[in-house]
Amino acid sequence: MLKMLICGILLFMFSILMMLLSLYFLLINKLMIFEWLIYTVNSMKFNFFILIDSKSLMFMFLVSMIFSMIIIYSISYMDLSMNYMNRFFYLMILFLMSMYMLILSPSMLSIILGWDGLGLISFCLVIYYMKMKSFTSGMVTIILNRVGDSGLLLMMCFVACFGSWNLMLYKMNEYMMFFLLMMAFTKSAQIPFSTWLPMAMMAPTPVSSLVHSSTLVTAGIYLLIRYTDLLNYEYKSVILFISSLTMLFAGLTANFELDLKKVVAYSTLSQLGFMMSIMSLGFNDLVFLHLFIHAMFKSLMFMCVGSFMHYMNGIQDMRMYYGMYYIYPVKSFILIFTMLSLCGFPFLVGFYSKDLIIEFFFFSKMNYFSVINLIISTMFTVSYSFRMILVLTNKFLLMNMVFKNEDYIMNLSMLIMMIFSMIYSKMMFNLMNFNLLSINLMLIYKFLVFKMIFLGLVLGYNFYKYTLLDSKYGLFYMSFMFMNFIYKKIYLKLIMFMFNYEVFFEKTMIEMFSGKFMILMLNLYNIKVSNLMMNIFLMMIMYMIFLMIYLIMY
Repeated sequence: MLKMLICGILLFMFSILMMLLSLYFLLINKLMIFEWLIYTVNSMKFNFFILIDSKSLMFMFLVSMIFSMIIIYSISYMDLSMNYMNRFFYLMILFLMSMYMLILSPSMLSIILGWDGLGLISFCLVIYYMKMKSFTSGMVTIILNRVGDSGLLLMMCFVACFGSWNLMLYKMNEYMMFFLLMMAFTKSAQIPFSTWLPMAMMAPTPVSSLVHSSTLVTAGIYLLIRYTDLLNYEYKSVILFISSLTMLFAGLTANFELDLKKVVAYSTLSQLGFMMSIMSLGFNDLVFLHLFIHAMFKSLMFMCVGSFMHYMNGIQDMRMYYGMYYIYPVKSFILIFTMLSLCGFPFLVGFYSKDLIIEFFFFSKMNYFSVINLIISTMFTVSYSFRMILVLTNKFLLMNMVFKNEDYIMNLSMLIMMIFSMIYSKMMFNLMNFNLLSINLMLIYKFLVFKMIFLGLVLGYNFYKYTLLDSKYGLFYMSFMFMNFIYKKIYLKLIMFMFNYEVFFEKTMIEMFSGKFMILMLNLYNIKVSNLMMNIFLMMIMYMIFLMIYLIMY
C-alpha cells in the first residue's frame, strides 16, 4: 500500500514537471529529436528516435496525472492480498512505460515496442480476475488488436524500402496508408473492430479508467494526429464515413444498455468516433484539445462508476442504482458533473471543445450522410447521459442492503481530478488560441445545437421509461448488432483450428518426417549414424521434395 502511495505522489510531481515543460516548449515553439544509432546494415540504419515537443509533453502530463490518481484510488478499490496487489501494480507500471514509448517515438522501429506492449499488457489486465468470461473477452481483445499489429509489421516492411523507419521524413504510398488506418481503427475500436472495447470491461475498474480514457484507445488517434498530413483526401473521406457510423451505433447501443460500466464504455466509443470525424476534416489541434479534455472527465467517470460498484459489492445493473444521489451525494455529484461535461453543458469541461467541434462541423464541407449521423449521435449522447442522471436522482430506492461508508481516499483522488480537469481544460483552450476564432454561421445552425440538446433530453426520458424494463430490441443493441456473438464464434473457431493444427499436424505429420523420428527408427535397428550425416540426408530429402513440387507446378 505504501509503495503504491509513494508511486502515485512521485508520478503526480512528474506530471506537474511535464506540464511546465510542455508550456515552455509551446512558448519557444521548438522541438527536440534525440537519435541513437543502434546498428547499420549497408544503407539501412536501425535508429532509436525520441521526439520531444509540446504535444508529446502535454500527453505525457495527461497520462502521468491520470495514472497517479488511479494508483492512489486503487489502494482502496483493489482491496486484495499482497501478491495480487503486486501483480496489479507491476502490470500498470509496464502499461505506463509502453504508453510513454508510444508517445515519444516517431519511428516505426520504436513504436512497435510501445504498441505491442499496450496490446499484451491490456490482455493480461483484462484476464486479471481469471474467470472464463474474462478469458473470452481477453482473447477477443488481443485477436482484434493483433490485426492492427500485423498492419504495423507490414508497414515496417514497406518503410524499410526507403532506408529509414522514421515516418516524419517522407510521404506514404497507398499500401502504407491502408496499414496505418488498419492500426488506428483496431486500436481506437472503430467499426468493424468495435466489439472489443465493451468486452474489455471485464478488467478491474481502475484499469478501465486508465486504458479507456487516455492510453490504449487513444493510441490510434494520437498516431493519426502525428501523421495526418501524410494521408490522402480519399482516405480522409473513408475515415469520416466509418467514424460517423461508429459514433451513431455506439450512442444507440448505450441507450439500451443496462450495464452501468458498459454505458461508459459505449460513450467512450462514441467520443472516439467523434474525434476521428473531426480529424478527417483536418482540424488536428481541435482533436488534440478534445482528446485531452475527454480523457480527463472520462477517467473521472470510470472512477465514480467503480466506486459505486465497490459499495454495491460488484453489482453493475443500472436498475439497482435508483436513488444513489440521496445515499452518496458527493460521488453522485461528481458523476453528474462528468455526464454534463460529456453533453457539452455550458462552461463545464467538455463545453470548450465539443461546442466548438460541432460549429466546425457545420462550417465544413461534408456529405449529408455524415451530417445526419453527427446530429443524431449528439442527440444520443445527451439522451444516455440524461437517462443515467434520472436513474441516480430518482427518489425510488430499490436496494435495501448494508451500504458502506464513503471512502476518503477514493473521494480525494476524484476531487483532485475534477479540480484539475476544470482548471487545465480552460487553460489549454486559451493556450491554443481557440478563443480568438469567430465562426460566422447562419442563425438556424446556431439554434440547431439547442434543438439537439432538447431532443436528446426528450429521447433520454423515453429511453429511461421503456429500456430499463425488458425491451424486445434490447438483445440486438446490447450485443452491438450481434457483433459480440459473431466475434466470440470466430474466436472459438480460431482456437479449435490452432488446437487441431498442433495435435494433428505438428505433433504427428511433422514429427514423423523429422530427424527425431528417423533417428528413433534407426536406433531400433541398431544402426549408428552421426548427426552430420543425418542433417545431410535430411537436406537431400527436402531438396528432392521441393524439386518434385516445382516439376509438378511447372
